[in-house]
Amino acid sequence: MNTLHIAENILKLRHGKRITQEEVAKYLGVTKASVSKWENAQSIPDVMLLPQLAAFFGVTVDELLGYESQLTDNQIEIIYNELMAGFNSGDVKDTFVLANAYIRNHYSCHRFLTRMAGLFITHINFLETREERNAILDQTKKMCLSVLSESVSQKDRRTALSVMCMADLLLSKPDHVIDTLAPLYDADGMLYPDTDLLIQAYQDAGRSEDANSFAQVCMFTNLMNQVSTAIGYLSVNLGNAPVAKETIIRTADLIKVYHVSALNPDLTARFFCVAALFYASVNNATETLRFLDLYSESVDMLFYDGITFSGDKYFDRIDRWISDNLKSDNPRSARLHPDDVLSILDNPAFDIVKQSPEIKKIRERIERAIEKKKP
Repeated sequence: MNTLHIAENILKLRHGKRITQEEVAKYLGVTKASVSKWENAQSIPDVMLLPQLAAFFGVTVDELLGYESQLTDNQIEIIYNELMAGFNSGDVKDTFVLANAYIRNHYSCHRFLTRMAGLFITHINFLETREERNAILDQTKKMCLSVLSESVSQKDRRTALSVMCMADLLLSKPDHVIDTLAPLYDADGMLYPDTDLLIQAYQDAGRSEDANSFAQVCMFTNLMNQVSTAIGYLSVNLGNAPVAKETIIRTADLIKVYHVSALNPDLTARFFCVAALFYASVNNATETLRFLDLYSESVDMLFYDGITFSGDKYFDRIDRWISDNLKSDNPRSARLHPDDVLSILDNPAFDIVKQSPEIKKIRERIERAIEKKKP
C-alpha cells in the first residue's frame, strides 16, 4: 500500500533547507556523488545513515522514507476489499500470504489489525488442514493481544477481545474464554456484549448449569435495562405524542409478556406513573386511570408483598444471583419511598381524574400497601 519515497524526500528536504549536495555529503561523511544517486533513485542510503540523515533534516526516519504505518479508514477498506476478492476467487493460501505482507508493514495500526483478525476468523474454514487453521488462529490471537495491550481505542480493544475469544473457541479452548470474559461482567449487567461467546464457552467446557444461569442473568438485566431506558426515553418525549404513545405501547407489551411487574415492581411502577402523566397531559382520562391502576398494582406488590427483585418460573436460576448482588441496601433496589408513592396522585397533572371513583380505589389500594410496609 505504501511505497517508499526516499529519493524525492531527500531532494525536497534539501531544497527546503536551501543547502547543496556537498553540504549534505560533508555532514554524513560521504561523497557528493552518493547524495546525487540517492536523489535520482539510483541507490539508497546505508541503513546506518538514516537516523543521521533524518536528524539533519529535522524529521523522523519514517518521514524521511515516506512511510506511514497508520492507515486511513479508506486505505484499510481498499486492502480489505482486495483480500476479500482474493478469498472469493478461491486463491486462499496466496491471499493469506498477501494479508500477512500488509500486516507486517502496518502492525502498529490497531484498527487495521482488528479488521485483519476479523477477516481471518471469517475465512479460517477456507484452509484445508487443521494445522493451517490452527496456525492462523494462533496468529489472530497474537494480533488481538497486541491491540489489547497497546491500543487506546475502546472500540478496537472491544473488537479484538471478541475476535480473540472466537479464536479460542475454534481452538477448543473454552476455559480461556471463560477466564477472559467472566470477570468482565458485574452485578448490574455486561461490560462487553459477548454474552453468546461466554455462554458457548460454558457449554463447550461442559458447564451447562453455568451457561443456563449466566444466560438468564443476562436476559434479566437486559430486560430491566430496556424498561429503565424506556422510562428515560418516554420522559424526554412527553411533548412528542406519537413517539410517547409508541414507547408506551411497546414497553407495556414487553412488561406484560415477561411479567416484569412481578419481577421488579419498583421499575414498572415508575414506568406506569410516567405513562399516566403523559396521558394526563393530552387529557385522556381513560388511559390516565388505566396506567394509574397499573401503577397501584406495582406499588401493592412492592410494599404489600415485599417484592423488590424476584425470579419466577421462567427466570428460575437467578434468585441466588439476586441474593448475592441485589441486596436490599443496594442503590439499584427499590427506589420508590412510601412517602412518595401516594403523593404522586396529588400531582396537579392528574386533576382531570381526581373526581373519579376509580382514583379513590387506587388511593385506597396504595394506602393499604403502605400501611402493610410500616413496621
